[in-house]
Amino acid sequence: MRDAALLAFISALVIHAAAIQDHHAAHDVGVQAHRVIQGSRHAGIAVLADDHFRERYANQIQSIRCYAKAQGYDLWLLSGGEFAACAELWKAQNGYFFLKHCAAASLLQAQEPGYSLAVLDSDVVAVALDRSLDRWMQSRADLQFYERITGEEVMAGNYIAKNRPWVRAFLQRWASMKDRQPPGFSSADNGALHVVLVETLELAGASRVRELYGGLEAKVDNLQPYWSFVEESMRVLGPPRMWSMEQTSLGREHGCIGEDDMELLGFRFRV
Repeated sequence: MRDAALLAFISALVIHAAAIQDHHAAHDVGVQAHRVIQGSRHAGIAVLADDHFRERYANQIQSIRCYAKAQGYDLWLLSGGEFAACAELWKAQNGYFFLKHCAAASLLQAQEPGYSLAVLDSDVVAVALDRSLDRWMQSRADLQFYERITGEEVMAGNYIAKNRPWVRAFLQRWASMKDRQPPGFSSADNGALHVVLVETLELAGASRVRELYGGLEAKVDNLQPYWSFVEESMRVLGPPRMWSMEQTSLGREHGCIGEDDMELLGFRFRV
């Protein structure tokens, strides 16, 4: 079941790839990021969607508009071309899904310290308009991911990030994985996320995960190598938990010095 669903999703991406490239080539980078809704909280929601996705997922995006308005969140509807720092990804043929994380980092940098941002895929539907994101927005964690409900992999489509230097650096590191993609199927930014997590956390076993990722040569009609890579990644990551960043190179580089400082923590949870 998971392979059939993934194959259908990939087919849609292949069809859309050329359209993305043509659209991006015709537009300039550096327009101002547009806040669709000005909220009342120190938090917001960001959706990256080009013209094609805005039309295709118009109803889904409208549901997010309604949710942001109901909950008092800022709403940012991004194309990715708003940020000069993301220019190369904006123009790259295979850069769209990595562009999202560069755009999120750039948007965060323009906000006040500690600003919380829920980064969503454009096909997300807001159903419970009366349920806030406070449980996660107000968490001690500064960067939160979730696992697929079956626990098979960490998901890249939706996450919550706070405006901290290490978080922005992590997102940019993730975006730069576009240039490290292996020749075979690697599920774009989703596969890359597993590599960035184990490398950033400097976990034992990270080298094996990196080796499996770099060795992905099978195409989309043979997903077993990809799932073997993901299985090893999840083994190395272990169960959902909160990690302190102060002992990592990224944490030390960006001033994470103790667990009382909120910028020390990364969190992975299962829904």
